[in-house]
Amino acid sequence: DGTRARDVDVDGIHMVRMGWIKLLINLCFTSLDTQAIQQWHGAHRVWSEGALHEGKGLVRKPKTPSTPITARADMSSGMEGVFLMGELMSDLDRLTLRLRHFSDPPKGGVWNELRDEQGWDLGCHIDYAVVVVQAMGHLFSRDDLYLFQSERIDKQDKVAQLLCTSVVNLFAQLRRLKVLDARRSLVFVTLTQAMETQGVSPNGKDMVNTFHESFHADQKTDEDVSIHTDVLLQSFDTDPEMRNAESTAFST
Repeated sequence: DGTRARDVDVDGIHMVRMGWIKLLINLCFTSLDTQAIQQWHGAHRVWSEGALHEGKGLVRKPKTPSTPITARADMSSGMEGVFLMGELMSDLDRLTLRLRHFSDPPKGGVWNELRDEQGWDLGCHIDYAVVVVQAMGHLFSRDDLYLFQSERIDKQDKVAQLLCTSVVNLFAQLRRLKVLDARRSLVFVTLTQAMETQGVSPNGKDMVNTFHESFHADQKTDEDVSIHTDVLLQSFDTDPEMRNAESTAFST
């Protein structure tokens, strides 16, 4: 009847969203179809809050002011105030918080069907996050999707900057807990490089400095930080396993 579901497991939502993001990758982000590209640029709730379309062509304006990021608690009821990039950032940030509760990887390094206070399958959330990063890698790699600097609006750059910060923070936790293999690490490398090419960095800071701060926040040693940044920025050039993974990084 249109009312929001209650007591829905968050990882069930992640599983559904993962399918939609994969569809978006196939239909738009890896497609050269001009109609799909036009529809992407014509969408009103990608980079900021926009009008909601109801039946018979009616448009309902959001009650909250349009801002780069509006806290979920400050949004209006229903889906008002929700936009795509804001949702993806919330999903990545939520996973970062879930992982911070772990001091070490689970027994055997198995995350699938691992329950916590938020959901029934932390592994599903991790898989979904990798797909999101994969999708963003495609988006930021294409100038026809993420417009040239002179054509972008200020709000889009602010949201992209916040998204980059979310990705950096999540990558730090995934590496700390040894969740990522070479192929999945390359997905993050590709996105961060594409963002840097577009002039996007976490909160306007240098990318490497941000990784240093993330690891110091987790009370890691300088050696750990050095290893982490080397993996992110250099290993795909020097590690045979990483090079072999390059051709299949976006195949799943």
